[in-house]
Amino acid sequence: MKDKQTLFQRARSGDFDTENLLTNLNRCKEIADTLSFSSIVDNTSRDMGLIAELLYRVKNMPSVEYIDFESMLEDYYIASGGSRKGD
Repeated sequence: MKDKQTLFQRARSGDFDTENLLTNLNRCKEIADTLSFSSIVDNTSRDMGLIAELLYRVKNMPSVEYIDFESMLEDYYIASGGSRKGD
């Protein structure tokens, strides 16, 4: 039987799924809500595990691409024969 790993050990070995951005962000929020600033200075082993998991998740989070839909729609409108706003 495989030994049960601590959160800290799982973070060091990369044993967290970070592919789904929304799930990853929700878990980061959950961890942040659990920790307090004093958890960083005067921490328990559980706090250390949560801090390690949070760092792992943030460092390995998939990139987010910003799409400017307003500019895209304006460019499409111009390309289709329309005119720019105010023209």
